[in-house]
Amino acid sequence: MLRLRIVLFFSFLTILIVPLFTKSFLIEGVNSPRLLLANLFFVIFFLSSKKIVLSARSTTPITILFLYFLYKLLNTSNAYNYAELIYSSQLTFFFISALIVLNTLSYQAILHSLITSVFIGNILTLLYLGIEIIDFGGFQKASPYQLSSFFSYKNILSAYLLLSSVLGIYWSLSKKRNFQIALFSLVLINLSVIYYLQSRAVLLAAFCMLFLYFIFHVEKPKLKLVIITGCILSIAFISFYIINFSEIAISSLDSMEERIKLWNKSVQLIQEEFWLGVGAGNWQFNFSRFGVNDIYMLHQSKSSFQSPHNEILWIFSEGGFVGLLLIFLVILSFILINRKYQLTHKNTTQQQILTAALIGFFPVAFFSFPSERVAILFLYALLITLWIQLNSLKSKKIILYKSIKFTLAILCLASTIVAAYRFKGEYYTKKMIIAQKSNYSKEVLKQAKKASSRFYNTDSRSTPISSYEGWAHDQLGNNSEQLESVRNAFHLAPYDFEILSNLGSALIKNYQLNEAEKILLKSYKINKYHDPTKFNLSVLYYNKRQYWKALQWLKKIPGYELEYPSILNKIINKLSFPQT
Repeated sequence: MLRLRIVLFFSFLTILIVPLFTKSFLIEGVNSPRLLLANLFFVIFFLSSKKIVLSARSTTPITILFLYFLYKLLNTSNAYNYAELIYSSQLTFFFISALIVLNTLSYQAILHSLITSVFIGNILTLLYLGIEIIDFGGFQKASPYQLSSFFSYKNILSAYLLLSSVLGIYWSLSKKRNFQIALFSLVLINLSVIYYLQSRAVLLAAFCMLFLYFIFHVEKPKLKLVIITGCILSIAFISFYIINFSEIAISSLDSMEERIKLWNKSVQLIQEEFWLGVGAGNWQFNFSRFGVNDIYMLHQSKSSFQSPHNEILWIFSEGGFVGLLLIFLVILSFILINRKYQLTHKNTTQQQILTAALIGFFPVAFFSFPSERVAILFLYALLITLWIQLNSLKSKKIILYKSIKFTLAILCLASTIVAAYRFKGEYYTKKMIIAQKSNYSKEVLKQAKKASSRFYNTDSRSTPISSYEGWAHDQLGNNSEQLESVRNAFHLAPYDFEILSNLGSALIKNYQLNEAEKILLKSYKINKYHDPTKFNLSVLYYNKRQYWKALQWLKKIPGYELEYPSILNKIINKLSFPQT
């Protein structure tokens, strides 16, 4: 038992801090190494454990979650990219595995070793964040967007600190005074850091958690009414202050406007693929079919989106009504667990804290995408496990059959293999991008071949690896190979305006002008600000001997006279009138 406690303690810390070492040589460097190590741990755990134990009340939500995992994995009818579908399904299975492992550990009474490692990990996270702040010139000079500690960016870091704070408050209630003071100090530091990082969704979640706790804790109706009124007035005052006096108000409103536009496109996706959605992990390849002309960061290629920053719309657009229904059933099963407990017991303070936290975390899910992050999924699973434990004091425990245990081990092993391929893919993708920046075309082809696999074919910006191959072949003058590569990219991301533009260019070089026209007009419809598309349309119509059209498309490019004098002169010569 002592050995398992030590393994648990160091396994969590290793998984938490591994991005410190992998960020330098992986394209993203956070999720894939964590997923790889966590799945490897789960395989060892399932194979080495004599018994896998679950609370009888936890079996229903876990079973429905498993059905949701299978649905995501098998719902391929509308998916363009199977690698991303598998990866998204894999994250769901990771959450299920975490729930099963944590439930078993709770019955072995050794969860406290893991929880201790969470607090140590919290301290290490804050220490490394402090080092980052110093490196960027202190609190005055460091931008919150530059700070991420062991995470991808500040919002995920803030979400982790919030969940860790909830765990600290929960755990302190059963500890001695000195330990309580230490934990509450850590919680205050966490909340201060969240405020400094300006993570609005996480701050709103913290406020909701506090509000819900008081609603659950207070029994007098009049006092509840006072609390609700006070909260509404506080929200109104804070909103008024931010809009009228805050320096970040404009950027905040811009960010919110951007998200609302993404949500609108997600709703359009839902309307088109209502029942089954577009497939897990495939929102990123579909939302731009409705155009990106209204989102500046997208039509100027300054940003990319892998999710709509709203978990409900994400689930609905990718899984359709069926997927959303399964998630609703999971939530309903958790509600029924608490209702059964309340029939014979009164909720304790610890239950009220955990219930408020699990529900209050909703704003983060509403404005972000925590279900994609391994560390957040694990901490949320830990809070659910503790909550189930409190709601199942007298319920039966179920020991899983050995066949189920070995099935879980095999599935975790499969997930480990997928994670290993993604780890490898990220490694060679980073080398490929470095080679592209240095204009080493042959090296790009070499690294792209190593990066691409059945389980990894797209970089962190949703750009297919085959698109880079197309660029390299273009540089080398391999027209037919370029066309093949860009076609492969098009099959994975058929609404990416840059890929459409590149495909149109490749088709022109291979004299497939009619198809090129359709593709380029589609690209222009999606993004009318993309100058390479306009240029390619000008070249297309020049080759089709429609010189007036060629000139009109060229004129749509700002500064076309200075940017493209060669083709301008060719068009003018063909039109047989002097340049003006």
